[in-house]
Amino acid sequence: MSDCFVMLTTSKGDRGDRMKNMRRCAKFFNTNCYPVHKDVPLLVFSEGEEDLLPEDRNKIGQWFDCEVQFRTVSLQIPEGLELPDPATWHRIKHHGVEYRGMCWFYTIGLGQILKDEFDFICRIDDDSYFLSEIKQNFFDRMREEDCWYAYRGLYPEPAHNCHRMVELLEYDGTNETGVDGLVPQKKITHAIFTNFSVYRRAIYDHPLYTDYLDKPEVQKQIWTHRWGDNATQTALLGRAPEGFVRLWTDFKYGHGPIGPRYHMALEDGPKFWQPHRWPADNDGNIKEGGAARRGQRPAKANGKPLPLDQRNKALVIIGDGLGNVIAQTPLVRAAASMFKETHVWMPRSRPDIPDVVRGIPGVHSANKEWIDAFNNPDAIFQTWLVASQGNGKMKHVKARYGSGHPRGKKMSEAEVCFQAAVQAGYEGEMPEPFVGFDEWPNVNDCTNEGPIFGFTTGRLHRPMWRFKEYPADSYAEVVSILAAKYPKAQFLQLGWEHDTKIPHDAVRDTRKRGTLRQSLGLVNACSVFCGNDTGLCWAANAMKVPTVVVFGPTDPVKALPPWGAVMVSAGLDCQPCQWRGMGKQHDKTTECKHACMKQLLPSVVAEAIIKEFEANHAQTT
Repeated sequence: MSDCFVMLTTSKGDRGDRMKNMRRCAKFFNTNCYPVHKDVPLLVFSEGEEDLLPEDRNKIGQWFDCEVQFRTVSLQIPEGLELPDPATWHRIKHHGVEYRGMCWFYTIGLGQILKDEFDFICRIDDDSYFLSEIKQNFFDRMREEDCWYAYRGLYPEPAHNCHRMVELLEYDGTNETGVDGLVPQKKITHAIFTNFSVYRRAIYDHPLYTDYLDKPEVQKQIWTHRWGDNATQTALLGRAPEGFVRLWTDFKYGHGPIGPRYHMALEDGPKFWQPHRWPADNDGNIKEGGAARRGQRPAKANGKPLPLDQRNKALVIIGDGLGNVIAQTPLVRAAASMFKETHVWMPRSRPDIPDVVRGIPGVHSANKEWIDAFNNPDAIFQTWLVASQGNGKMKHVKARYGSGHPRGKKMSEAEVCFQAAVQAGYEGEMPEPFVGFDEWPNVNDCTNEGPIFGFTTGRLHRPMWRFKEYPADSYAEVVSILAAKYPKAQFLQLGWEHDTKIPHDAVRDTRKRGTLRQSLGLVNACSVFCGNDTGLCWAANAMKVPTVVVFGPTDPVKALPPWGAVMVSAGLDCQPCQWRGMGKQHDKTTECKHACMKQLLPSVVAEAIIKEFEANHAQTT
């Protein structure tokens, strides 16, 4: 018997930007946790290779310094547990079956799976971050303190999210006890959520658990009432006897997907800090000297144009992914034409994305981090994409201009963002987009012997966006059709290292080679560019490269680049599903089979590419 770390990662159930978060998780684990846990393995559970791809497993194994073991678990409803139709479950539209399966795994399933293997278990999430040095082995500490359960941070969740939770809390009539960090149960109005805990495997056999969880009605309501592991921990630990539970506050810990839902436990207390009190950046680097103000919402746009003599400096706040940034460049160009000095702040973008907008006439600076040049603007322009960003130096501006959300508007994202400039008094047509690029360094990747067809399988690697991905095998069939028609053609795949590789010998793989600007230079050299609804397609279309975009769940009214891009789609009744929830059918409960992509024939995609090529490059052979 021994000890282990356990992590459940799944592409289902709103699990955040999995691979990016996990890489960040590994970074802090290796630095701050691994040195005192070198002999402890990490068990990574998923629903199998379709859920966690072999290439992802290889990356995870390389990222973590410890031994990594991959195991398979089902997150579906256990056999014999008779439940009503999921459509009747509490908050099923917000948390699907797989999410509740994840909660069941931590509440019940893990104890059964690891029953005869380990003495102690440390549960972490794929977006857990150890932000300071761990000085003592967790498992040795548990033995030394002779406790059953230890945790670091608490985050409260309103009880109404966990339907009829009070019935669970009062199941045996006991509601007077409590432990450090948990108020007496008769006062509880919130479920307590903690995603870092260390505990004895035998806790699953302890009467505190078995008195509740052996009862079928309790097991059922973990699924139907969304009690999950958080409400169950609240109920069970609230009855724990003295010494059973320990609250550890001698290290800093963070949790959450990248972005505004990131919470941290940093002080000598049990609670997570609220997002607006972040004292760290998105990479978990602690900022000394007070809390950051990143979650403070700026004042609402006032919509009044400034007189000409007050249009000195404008700050345009844009973000976050490549496609969103390109969609906002017409707004930037419009602002630059109205103000003597224009600066661009991109707080939610990758560090290399500001390079794409550098070079816009009239733009004096573009940066991810706040710099002195941003101080004291006369006007601020922003869109819904970065509406949560604020800064204490932006309180006394003379004017603020913003754009609403595109939902319900018959406009593209670029046109919606541009409305902030219209508010400011811009007159005339929407300016052209801008994409800064450099020449591709390897001339052998693109010759002039024949047409160059560029492809990307990319999309943001957040779970809900997985539905946007046209299968790589289908792209391979598209390449075969084009290669038969154009024997001298070249085929390039562009994108990032985590994008699925197109399995075709004729495709030259240029993923994650060169800088972003160089990759965009290669896009610019293409005769036609094709891909999912993603940033490189926006870039291609903005650079006037004939562009074919494969659409599945997203709304082409909003997401099709508006400069002449062509859409291909299966045209199913369930498309687009974006506004009711990615991958959700009209009833919001039927499982999505990804039919919008699987039923889109490669011949249809190839035909669209051929049509664009013939219309724009008929003289090329």
